[in-house]
Amino acid sequence: WVNTTGKAIGRGHVSKIVDSVAVKNSGGLIALTALLLNSWNASNYLAQAGVLEGMDEQRIYDTASAKLYAGAALVAVIDSQVSKNARFSIGLATTPLRTLLGGILGALSVTAAFNEFYSLQLQLENAQGSIDPWLKMRRNIVGGQIVTWGAVALNGVVFTLRALTGNLSAAMALSRFLFWMGPLNFLVVVLGVLYLIAWYFQQKPMQNFLNDCCWSKSRARDLSPIAFDTQQGELDRLYGILYTPRVSFESAEPKSVMNALQSGVMTTAIKTLTIDLPGAEPSNVYLDITMIGNPLDTLAMRERIKSGEGKYAGEEPMQDIGDCWIH
Repeated sequence: WVNTTGKAIGRGHVSKIVDSVAVKNSGGLIALTALLLNSWNASNYLAQAGVLEGMDEQRIYDTASAKLYAGAALVAVIDSQVSKNARFSIGLATTPLRTLLGGILGALSVTAAFNEFYSLQLQLENAQGSIDPWLKMRRNIVGGQIVTWGAVALNGVVFTLRALTGNLSAAMALSRFLFWMGPLNFLVVVLGVLYLIAWYFQQKPMQNFLNDCCWSKSRARDLSPIAFDTQQGELDRLYGILYTPRVSFESAEPKSVMNALQSGVMTTAIKTLTIDLPGAEPSNVYLDITMIGNPLDTLAMRERIKSGEGKYAGEEPMQDIGDCWIH
């Protein structure tokens, strides 16, 4: 489907995209696009997590949120395939399948929104100096999404249980579930649009600094003397923005490792590592890199170390492997 769609886009054949069997069978172009985008986002986070020894708290929240949103998008595509008359039974009780899927969709989405909320809260708490109002607005919008998705989950769970307990017929449970989903879907769309606006206008660190520093236009009307500590603090922030080193990497495709201790194990490695030193001059820069690890690191050896057996029992097998890795 990806190859066909790519060729259709290149030739300008819109009908081949909109009328594609894959699009129609997955609930339409919007549902499939949401699934592809969320899956791509989750795969990026998982690829980075696979090669990192550890992740900070913000990255953990972001990765969990991306995975949960991808799962919610998949449930939404499955829900679009389910007929309104689809039922499932537990014993003698019967309930609509769509109410159950709605509850699962809401539960996954509200958990994902909670993780994103915690990530944004950490960014606000770690912000130095002024706080970007768009970032704060984005945090508040995610808070609204938590409430909305929680209502979606509650709507699905309540009418699923009422149908299972015989309090409502399956048809009546589905009817009331869809009735409440109307305004909830409207809120989801509105909050989604507001989220995209806040995300688009969210300022970069340099923009945020320039808007609130001692020399900014917003503070030009205040002619009172500026404390030396304030000026020095802002200068330190500027140096941090301009000259803090940045590290990025590209992970290689997973490959199978075969040796005496393990066989057929899929492992992911770092393909390229880029270290950016803004403002540095090659003639006066000395860069010292130390990479810590174990050249013989295997799953079998890790298990032996954890259990206290083998050659490295009670010892720290890590060593400098920079010479082995850097070509």
